[in-house]
Amino acid sequence: GDDEMKKSESPLGRVLDNLERHYGERVAVGPSDPYEMIVFVNCGYPATDASCARGYEAVKREVGTKPEEILAAPTAKLARLMRLGGIVPELRAERLRTIAKLVNDEFGGDLKWSLEKLLKDEKNGGERVIPVAKKALMEFPVIGEPGADKILLFSGLVAVAAVPWLVWPCHSESCLAPRIKITPRVIEPHGKQWRHSSRSNLRRANGPIYC
Repeated sequence: GDDEMKKSESPLGRVLDNLERHYGERVAVGPSDPYEMIVFVNCGYPATDASCARGYEAVKREVGTKPEEILAAPTAKLARLMRLGGIVPELRAERLRTIAKLVNDEFGGDLKWSLEKLLKDEKNGGERVIPVAKKALMEFPVIGEPGADKILLFSGLVAVAAVPWLVWPCHSESCLAPRIKITPRVIEPHGKQWRHSSRSNLRRANGPIYC
């Protein structure tokens, strides 16, 4: 039909069609609201879909994910829930409180509305608009530029290319992707940090940057 003809005209479309036939239709993991996405990625470490989902669902079930709900919860309770998502639970519990406070204090309690307003107000700035929105998102714990791109894209705010800094080797024999590793700006395995020499001025030195 017409749809099939349109797909066949695009090389990228054909690639995506082949991947979907091979792996099945992809289902989005986690929330699509910008604030909730930030909470989600901070709920697991290492930040896999599975670890983040475990921590996020626990917080959502026992505390709630609204900023005021997180701020009202005892830090010890948040840390206990964060253990379901992996290591350094106390650090991640503090980050949840930081995220909630930042949304309330700097974004009027509604991050998506604030980003939409920012994008609208800056639309006459041309290319400047997206960097401004990214800068706002990068104020949050563990959100670097690639993570900001992902939030803007999957929340439906801006059509940007969300390219991760890390592409882990694929361990499946059926994996079609090449094995590529791109050095991120900051990695913090086992509590120790390594800096990329060209990123030595990165201000966020107290934790890893994901995505």
